[in-house]
Amino acid sequence: MKFSRINNTIVRIVDPSKKDDPMPAHMTHCAATLLEVLKNNKPNQSDPRKRDLPFQPLSYRDFMLFPAHYAGAAAGIAALWLQQTRIPFLGTLLAWLAWFWHWATGSVSPLFRPTGLAKRQLIFYQGNHLSIVASGTPVAKPHYCARYLDVELELGVVLGQELYNAGSPNEALGAVAGLCVLNDFSARDVQWPEMRSGFGPQLCKSFASAISSEVVSYDEVYLLLPVNSAHSIAQPQNVEGKHSMTGNITPLKGRVTVNGKVVAECAVAHDDWQFTLGEALMYASQSTRLYPGELFGSGTFPRGAGIEYLSWSVKVGDTVTLEIDGVGSVTNTIVEEPQFGRH
Repeated sequence: MKFSRINNTIVRIVDPSKKDDPMPAHMTHCAATLLEVLKNNKPNQSDPRKRDLPFQPLSYRDFMLFPAHYAGAAAGIAALWLQQTRIPFLGTLLAWLAWFWHWATGSVSPLFRPTGLAKRQLIFYQGNHLSIVASGTPVAKPHYCARYLDVELELGVVLGQELYNAGSPNEALGAVAGLCVLNDFSARDVQWPEMRSGFGPQLCKSFASAISSEVVSYDEVYLLLPVNSAHSIAQPQNVEGKHSMTGNITPLKGRVTVNGKVVAECAVAHDDWQFTLGEALMYASQSTRLYPGELFGSGTFPRGAGIEYLSWSVKVGDTVTLEIDGVGSVTNTIVEEPQFGRH
């Protein structure tokens, strides 16, 4: 079941081919839970950037669940940095060679595969939930991002029940109420030095994110699978590339469109996940109480960001749409940042 907020009222988005009640008296437990979350987390109606949000997230965490994006983005960021040195052509050459390796072998270059902590365990960063804006809202290009403004196509996960020390991926998935499309805007100019600081992303990620006006109940996109053995470990571990795929059973397809032109087609299959959504939420809940209304990002779909192999970027005047089939879409136009001190 899919919902949206129109004039500060939650409405059901009805399939035109179905002649049913727009807001039926009986719905699945998952849909009813999602509806309750949307009603209890109203966006600020006095803020034009937020009033059309389907809900105001209580917090925002973003996972990194797709190694192919990690590798492509690492190659792109390294190439972008080299382009700013005295030998800029090396940056373009590096991006091209990394892309060619991926095209020729079907795998990512060994130079840019996840290493260290990112290879051994699940990682995420704490985003800025107060900078999340609605679809249709203009997004200002930060003044410190002169060269490479980017978008990231992600699946947004809306929690519907309290979760604490989940003992299995399926227990964690049972707390999910809905899914949306998430655009994690990124200022690549400053991302590399910020990440090198050891504190993770800062201004490169905190200025804006956007979510779709539609939120679909989790049970319409994913099915919960029974597990043969309970996962009791607090930290999901990647053992020789093998991992549980519990819960991630629906292939996802999406795309990025800039000014009406499709610049990226993204297909997420079972083998693309380093960890599942269930494992990610299970980890995030360890010794941390999670609440209904919190938002989690899946991490960027492979090919879902322009920085991957320096494929494309967005600029002032561009209108960008990110969509995931069966979930929804989010559209924003890039504008100049207002003069300092003005709203």
